[in-house]
Amino acid sequence: MKVFVTGNSGFIGKHLCRHLTNCGFEVIGFDRKQGRDVLKPEAMWKALKHYRPSTVVHLAGNSSVGWSKGNVGEDLLINGLGTINVLKASVLCEVKRLVFASSAQVYGGNCVLPVLESSLENPETPYAISKLTAEQYCKWFSKQFGLKVVVLRLFNVYGSGQHHGFVIPDFIAMAKQKGLIEIKGNCEDARDFVHVSDVVEAIRLALSSDKEFVVYNVCTGKPTTIKDLAHEISCLFGNTPMDAENTKTNPFMLYGSFEKIRRELGWIPKVNLRKGLKEVLF
Repeated sequence: MKVFVTGNSGFIGKHLCRHLTNCGFEVIGFDRKQGRDVLKPEAMWKALKHYRPSTVVHLAGNSSVGWSKGNVGEDLLINGLGTINVLKASVLCEVKRLVFASSAQVYGGNCVLPVLESSLENPETPYAISKLTAEQYCKWFSKQFGLKVVVLRLFNVYGSGQHHGFVIPDFIAMAKQKGLIEIKGNCEDARDFVHVSDVVEAIRLALSSDKEFVVYNVCTGKPTTIKDLAHEISCLFGNTPMDAENTKTNPFMLYGSFEKIRRELGWIPKVNLRKGLKEVLF
């Protein structure tokens, strides 16, 4: 199978292309670092017309919640219009299936846990809004043009090669450079950390989905507090000291259920947090 991957030079993209190639897929990358931009629809259309892939995996986009808050318009342009350009080109070039990397951020807070794919979406940041908007366009293009679309709502992905600005690489950098892990915000906030190797396997399995339009959570179903995460990293560095802010805010908790993707695609997470952290460090 020939697979076209946008954002192939990014954190997840590099891992995905390596994984798919090892599994025997022919992989074509489309990335800004190669002078190819999803905001340039003609370039997207020409590339798809030339390579004629059966499937597109759309990873390209802004992945920073913090950046989106100060760049609302740009975030919507990249994650919203960029996705529309990919969808339009896929329809024009008769692509059979598109896999879209969305985010668990679309659920927001104050939801019943663990969140299901049927849970009410409540996006609370520009990033989450743009991702949910992109999902809705995926659904419309699927219904209107018959393009099969799999939306994967990724929870907190981590692994080797992830850049700073995300909690795990930031904590590791603090432990290495300062000998101290500083926790900002509520240390009782909890997230669902899923290793990138599990994520790329979920994407591989999604390539064979025959659903017209479907949404899956990609998660472990296990919440980890920021305090416990810092402790795990601290232990790997020989009990590096930790410093947490004294905050009275209510903790934000978000973790999901992967029952649907397990039942329909046979996917389960295989890398636990401790093993995954060791892989990042060593």
